[in-house]
Amino acid sequence: MSASVREATEAMAAMGAAPAPVVDVVLPTHNEAAGLERSLRRLHRYLTDRFPFGWRITIVDNGSSDATPGIARRLAAELPGVEARVLAEPGRGRALRAAWLASDAEIVAYMDCDLSTDLDGLLPLVAPLISGHSDVAIGSRLAPGARVRRGPKREIISRCYNAILRLALRTTFRDAQCGFKAVRASTARRLLADIEDDGWFFDTELLVRAQRAGLRIVELPVDWVDDPDSRVRILRTAWADLRGVGRLLVTGRFGRPLRFAVIGALSTIAYLLIYLSLQPDLGPWGANFVALALTAGGNTAANRRYTFGVTGREGQVRHHLQGAVAFAAGLAASSAGLGLLHLVVDSPTAVVEAFVALGCGIAGTVVRYLLFRNWIFAPHQEPPPPVRLRPASLPQSASPSPALATIPVRAAARPLGQVRRDP
Repeated sequence: MSASVREATEAMAAMGAAPAPVVDVVLPTHNEAAGLERSLRRLHRYLTDRFPFGWRITIVDNGSSDATPGIARRLAAELPGVEARVLAEPGRGRALRAAWLASDAEIVAYMDCDLSTDLDGLLPLVAPLISGHSDVAIGSRLAPGARVRRGPKREIISRCYNAILRLALRTTFRDAQCGFKAVRASTARRLLADIEDDGWFFDTELLVRAQRAGLRIVELPVDWVDDPDSRVRILRTAWADLRGVGRLLVTGRFGRPLRFAVIGALSTIAYLLIYLSLQPDLGPWGANFVALALTAGGNTAANRRYTFGVTGREGQVRHHLQGAVAFAAGLAASSAGLGLLHLVVDSPTAVVEAFVALGCGIAGTVVRYLLFRNWIFAPHQEPPPPVRLRPASLPQSASPSPALATIPVRAAARPLGQVRRDP
């Protein structure tokens, strides 16, 4: 850290101000008594000497049965810029959720306590988030340019797992489980509301949900050295991860069409009841129009909330106006079917009319789903604003950090952009 940055931070501290950091680096710990102090002091020294933005280290112990909680509290009391939280239950995802939700930083990040990833990757990791270029940044051991030292067993398992993710969930990132990630805090809060896993699968679910939301993910090749004393139980973790993949597969690829189909079935029942009750008075054309108009509004509202997860009043009127286009498609298809029926059959019964209209409306249903997915409820992501650096992080009088100017081109990584949405 430059002298001017350090002096500004100390001056604000002397005035009683505790400026929120730009980056909150979380270290989730579980039975790390042997290596926690060594890792924390190394990280603290690196951030103090070389990191140009305001920072905090948050140790979150989750269910340790050794001396880790006591060591964490002692280090937090001894070292400036370090906080400690202790959770009774284990789970890396649980630890990250607690720390990220409580953080007042602009960027929340985490790294494994063993510091397997080269710390020089931290600035390139958070730079796209600070600039507003991206929403999520991840370290990758499988991206071109990464330098990794680990055994063949872990290498094979990692590559197979990420291949499963690409095949089953159509992910576009290469490495879901690297313990080196950063997220804009506002983005993290939105994603955490939907993440169910509190264990090792948390990382994968975070990235899958970010991809499905159309967020911009940037992937950074890292230098990574395997920790021979890792606490990860590979087979148990792999089995839990595969169960998580199955859950996301059901709720993702098939869940949305299934919810659309259920709402469609309920709308069909409502259509039949309305049509059959109005047909004697309004005739087939009038009854079809009224029944479709009444059910279309409810169908749009239900799909908005349950199929596509859109809540609140923002965009509600626009969604229903756009839904009128889907209604017109269904009306055209069903009206064409009724017209053809009356050309072929003299005086068909109301029940026959209703089922013919529904049958011809299948094409309209397909069009309606495509309109819902790709137009009406498609995510419209605005580029995130750049982080406003506070005086404690980078004084206005200070020149731009040379560290930012020397980020290697390859560290700008592989922006995944507006990734594909699930169907």
